[in-house]
Formats: sequence, C-alpha cells, structure tokens
Amino acid sequence: MSAQGTIKRYILIIERIASIGFPSFQVIKGHLSDHGFEISERTLQRNIEQIGYEFGIEIKYDRTQNGYYVDKEESINYDVFMKFLKIVTTAHLLTESLKDGKNTMNYISFEGDGDLKGIDNLKPLLFAIKNHRKILFTHENFETGKRKNYQMKPYMLREYQSRWYIVGLVDGAEFRTFGIDRIESIEVLTET
Repeated sequence: MSAQGTIKRYILIIERIASIGFPSFQVIKGHLSDHGFEISERTLQRNIEQIGYEFGIEIKYDRTQNGYYVDKEESINYDVFMKFLKIVTTAHLLTESLKDGKNTMNYISFEGDGDLKGIDNLKPLLFAIKNHRKILFTHENFETGKRKNYQMKPYMLREYQSRWYIVGLVDGAEFRTFGIDRIESIEVLTET
C-alpha cells in the first residue's frame, strides 16, 4: 500500500478513537472497512503500534472500558500530530477535488503567494534536520533587506501564524530562528 494510504488509515484510526470514547477493536476495524480499508486484525494492531512508534501518539487499551483511547499524557506530540492530520486531510480533500475536474479550481481561492513563499525549502531543511547535517544559506533581513550568509546546525522546523521557520545553532553558539521565506541558496553539507 502507498504511504498516502497508510497515512489515511492512521488518520481514520485516530479519528475513530478521538470521536467516540473507548471504541472496541472491532469498531475501529469496521470504521476502516466503511472507508474502503479491508485489513487483517494483525495489520490493525501493527498500525496502532506504528502510530506510537512513528508519531509518539500512544494508543492504549482500557480493560474496564473494553476499548481504546489516546493517552495524551504519554503522547509526546499529540497536538502537533493533530495539526499534521488536519493538514494531510486538507491536502487529501484538495487532491480528490482536483480529480473531479479542472473546474474545481474555480471554487478555491488562495490568499496569494505570500504563505507559500519558501515552501520549496522545507524538503532540504527537513532532510538536514533528520540527518544531523549542517546547512549553508543566504538570509535576507526583513527590516533592512540586506543579505547575509549563515552556517547552521538545524534542529527544528516550526510553523507559526501560517509561516515556516528554521531553528538551530548558528556559529556553534547562538540559537537563531529564520523565516524560510527569506532563505535562499540552501546547501546541505556533508558535515554532521
């Protein structure tokens, strides 16, 4: 199955558990079946385990309630994951709508280019973070318009008020945050 199909299954599992208190294994499996996913019980169990392993969302079984729940205290990124699910669901909705025909774009209005500026920087930045690689880039100062080159050890991508930022150590000593819409000429170094 495709990665998109697997993510869709994860979304359906989380949705079912979050929407009704303590659904049984069979209720979750039925919910997946209603959405076109006929899977074995073992596959469902693996999916529940993978949600915990890959995303830090701990799904547990409560014997007194005879059902599953999300243990928010043990889940390290519950709110982040829920926001991720909203983004994925929106992207899936738009993708499916486009399959209905090119006229779909007549009914969708985007704010403009501002929110998407720098979005192409996400992939190399995420690669550098995950692989513990240093980066070189040119940054344009918002206030002065001056450009300056930086070398950074990137640690995290952060979305705030519909803008994306890279957070990391600059010159080995100072934590800095840069809007990725003001970054250009990114070079991922081999140095870790």
